[in-house]
Amino acid sequence: MNKGTILVATDDLKLSECIADIIDEDQFCPIYLNRASEVLLRILDLRLDLLILDIDLSGMSGLEIIPIIKKIRPSVPLIVVSSDNTFETGQKVAKYGIWSFLLKPIDTDKLECFLNFVKPKA
Repeated sequence: MNKGTILVATDDLKLSECIADIIDEDQFCPIYLNRASEVLLRILDLRLDLLILDIDLSGMSGLEIIPIIKKIRPSVPLIVVSSDNTFETGQKVAKYGIWSFLLKPIDTDKLECFLNFVKPKA
């Protein structure tokens, strides 16, 4: 069975550890990046099954790279994570057609539920 690929983009160590505890490494190969520029370079050559993107990234904001990601990989499911729970941020994120917007600290049950819907591409 081929493993799927999940890209986790955050510079929040606690969030990375939390997500690492949830991802089934028998089913998925997680890749952890903390700079927006690294994310943009890697999505060019990766076959992604899911992208978990923290709005707070080094280099550029996650909000700034979402439109770029959606142009390069429009079909990749995208979960956005943030500690900013303002209506404005939610509105900005929602206009890009993401899978979900999770607030920090993330609800691990909710994230696990989303992961159950992700099927590795053949």
